[in-house]
Order: sequence, then structure tokens, then C-alpha cells
Amino acid sequence: MTANNNPLIVIDGVPLDSSNPAGVSNPLSLVNPNDIESFSILKDASATAIYGSRASNGVIIITTKKGSSGKMRINYSGNISIGKVTKTIDVMDGPTFERFMNEYNPTYANMLGVTENGKQVMYNTNWQDEIFRTSVSTDHNLSVRSNLFKSIPARFSFGYNNTQGIVKTNNYDRYTASMKLNPTLLDNHLKIDINIKNIISKKNTIDAEGAIGGAITADPTKPIYNADGSYYQTFNGYVMTGARNPVAVLMQRTRPEEVQKFLGNVELDYKMHFLPDLRAVVNLGAESSYAKIREVYGQNALQSYRPVYQGDVAVGGVYNPGLNYGEDQNIFNRLMDAYLAYSKKFDDKFISKFDIQGGYSYQNFDNKGKKQLFNMDSPTGIREESPYSKYANNYRNVLNIQSFFGRAILIFRINICLL
Repeated sequence: MTANNNPLIVIDGVPLDSSNPAGVSNPLSLVNPNDIESFSILKDASATAIYGSRASNGVIIITTKKGSSGKMRINYSGNISIGKVTKTIDVMDGPTFERFMNEYNPTYANMLGVTENGKQVMYNTNWQDEIFRTSVSTDHNLSVRSNLFKSIPARFSFGYNNTQGIVKTNNYDRYTASMKLNPTLLDNHLKIDINIKNIISKKNTIDAEGAIGGAITADPTKPIYNADGSYYQTFNGYVMTGARNPVAVLMQRTRPEEVQKFLGNVELDYKMHFLPDLRAVVNLGAESSYAKIREVYGQNALQSYRPVYQGDVAVGGVYNPGLNYGEDQNIFNRLMDAYLAYSKKFDDKFISKFDIQGGYSYQNFDNKGKKQLFNMDSPTGIREESPYSKYANNYRNVLNIQSFFGRAILIFRINICLL
């Protein structure tokens, strides 16, 4: 009943929650690519059966880089990328649009431009140039690989990514830090993997569709700003009559979305002294994330404007700047896997390898949060939180998965002689 088309993502032995943090559409965007050692894709039934129905669309296993048993090594990598719109939509400029209107729509020609000091003034605004920019993005990564106390391979990494969109105010920042320790004890019979990752991502989500669509359809004879420095908007009395000012669409609304994520686990892999082919593995892990979203309209933001009517006639209007939407979300997952694995290779003429595995898995997903919704058309003309917001928009979803699993693999040889 909760199935989807997404593959299960497992990072260093910890399956991620299928519910992404608020504001995150792709969970892999929270992973620093420079920390990844390898990708593995599981598709066959025997492999995916370990994870149950969650793996019906396949499993992506990500293994991060480990420490070094040699001398300390420090690596730094960085890059700068530049983005630019190389071709825009071919639309009329101001003078061409003015001639077009005078020739084919003279009745509406008086609506062109703006009236300044009693005169009709025509502008030549290239709206696409006003919303696009040359973006400059940077990515920096620093890692240290060492052998602590000459016995514990360790790796520490730090990363910072700043990505600018080609549309103004579209920005993304990601901070990552990770630590990985891989000590081996008891004469190499006990292997311990300790993984700790922390990610902070921040982005400003923009109304790209409204800004780009407005830049294509907006009147090029209109200005960006009024004489007093405020954003120009096309009003007929108190009602919007034309496309919104696309620059104002970007500048008068902010929607910062921040996610803080922690991912960690400890895996113990013990090879029995009395039977080296038998291993006992215990994996304890946790995934925690906090997401925060705040959508705010600035002063005189047209998105917050609502006309006031008497009957069917607009007689005024009200701006409602301030917080329009808010959400706080906490996700906390706990994991415990324990299993026994026996693997034996044979020199037998027919049997090559025998592998059997069985164990128990426990995982608990706890997703809770609160959304704030605000009334745009309150009778007082002041933005107010919806009376249903405190109740209808508090949510909590708990999912507990416990399972016993097992599999066996027998590899044998068949010799066929063709005469």
C-alpha cells in the first residue's frame, strides 16, 4: 500500500528512509560524490530478498572511502563552473511591440508604456536579460587519510558546494563532513567499521515557472521600477491586468529550505576462531534529519495582494507581506541487523562454493512535523494563521519493519563434452 517506483538506497549498510526530508526531491543530492568509493546495483532476487518488498525496484548500495594503513595523505580538490543562457526566446523588443500594437491593435495602444508627468513614456525592457544571470558555482573538498596510532585506518573529509542557478536568487549550498574508522582486532578476526556523516544543505526555492513565463509574455514597453524605486506592476484600478513583473516575482518572495542530516553506524564483523568460515555480523545505525521551510513575501509583493470588492467592483486592495508558509520536520530512524554467514569453497569435482546466510533485521522510521498555513483573505486584512493549521497540519508517521531472512547459494560445476 506504500509502494513506489524508487530504488532502495543503502549507504554504508544503512537503508535510507523512503520519505525524503521536506524540500528534498533527490536523496542523493545530500551525498558528497567525493566521499563515494563505489556503487553497486542489486537486481537479482536472491540479493534483493534480504531487504524485502522495499527492494522490489532494485537496491543502490553506496560504499564510502576508507582510511589508509600507510602514511598520512591530505587531498584537496576544487573547481569553478560558469553557467550562462546562450539562447533566449526571440520576442519583440519595445519599439517593435509598439509598432505592432499601433498597426494591428490601435485600440489598446494607449495601454503601452507608462504615464510620467502627463506623457506616455515607452521603455525597452528585455525581461529575459533581467531575470537571467551568469552563474558562478564552486566546489571544494578536503580529505585526510591516515593510520591513527599505527593501528586504526581513518579518513576525515570536509566539503562545501555552492551552486548558483542561471535564474537570479536560485542558490544552493551544501556542507558535508564525514569520519570513517576501520580498526581490526583479535588477530584480524574482528573488523569494526565506524561511519559518521553530517550534511547541511540550504537552498532558496524560486518560482522559476512564473518568472520565466512572465519574462516571455511581459510587455517590453513597461519599466522594471516605478519612479519611487518600487517594482512596477500593471494595475487597472485595483485589479491585475497584465503579466506580473518577473523581476518582482523573484525578488519579493523568499523560500529558504534548510536540511540538517546525520547518518551513522557501527558494524562488527567477527570471524569465529574455532570456525573461520563462520562469521557473525552486527550492524547498529541511525539516520536523523531536520528540515525547515519558510516562505516569506516582502513589502508590496504582488503574490500577497488581494483586491477588496463591493459586489463585483474592486474598490481597494490589501498587501499581506510576511510569513506565508512554514514547515518543520524531524525524521529519526533506527537500525539493527544481526546475522550469521557461512561460506566454504571446495575443491570438489562438482561443488565449487557453498554460501548460507540467516539473520534478523529491525528498522524503525519516525517521521513527524508541523505545517503552518496562512489565510490570504482574512476579514481584517492582516495575514493570519489558518484556524485549522494547528490541527490538520500536524503529522506523524511511524513505520516499524522487523524480519527474519535467509538465503543459500550453491555453485557447482557441470562438465559437458561435445564430440
